Amino acid sequence: SDWKASDNIKLGADIDLQGQVWTGRDFAGTFDGQGHKIYNYRINGDTSTGFFTSLSGNASVSNLILGSSDGLAYDGTSVITTQSSTGAVYVGGLAGKISGNATVTDVDNFAMISLGENTTIGKIYIGGLTGEYSSSSAVTRFCNHGTISNAADAAEMYIGGVIGNTSVAVVLNNCENYGNINNSGTCTAAYSNNTASGASMTSGVIGLCSAAAQLNGCVNEGRIENTSNSVY
Repeated sequence: SDWKASDNIKLGADIDLQGQVWTGRDFAGTFDGQGHKIYNYRINGDTSTGFFTSLSGNASVSNLILGSSDGLAYDGTSVITTQSSTGAVYVGGLAGKISGNATVTDVDNFAMISLGENTTIGKIYIGGLTGEYSSSSAVTRFCNHGTISNAADAAEMYIGGVIGNTSVAVVLNNCENYGNINNSGTCTAAYSNNTASGASMTSGVIGLCSAAAQLNGCVNEGRIENTSNSVY
């Protein structure tokens, strides 16, 4: 948690967190994983949840593998969850939110994201990379292998294999999702006062995009299931 925006961090070895709870932090420095892996961890966050809670400013994360001991398969233990909240919750394999001019290059996520039953949230934004992306920079070669499951109750749900929600003209270059996505949550605003409302959008790449995004060489091979009761 002790960092400055001018920090230039290079990971020198793989790190096995031995099943311990990892508490993410906001980050605005430079983090080069140098192809190394961080794995065997548990994260239980709140409003913004991921290996980093957020990436902002001129943050840069590159050449990093999360949730795999060999870079080829899920380690079987790394999992990201979150708690009940009356407000919006942002969950991502790398970061809950990515904003500013933050860049992501050559990152793989294998960690599972799971929001269980008996969890009630105002709005849900989940992505294999990030729950919400508002950075002005492109994402270049991000790959999600981790399964994403949502069984929580929420007024609105936006779930994507890469990004949950974006309202900027994001450019995704060679971003891929291989993780299965299962959204079985109950949309609590679906028929409020007999009025059609509530949204539950689930996608292999971007759950909700309200700007002119560019997807170049992007792939989804995950199975996408949305059985929630929402109107949209």
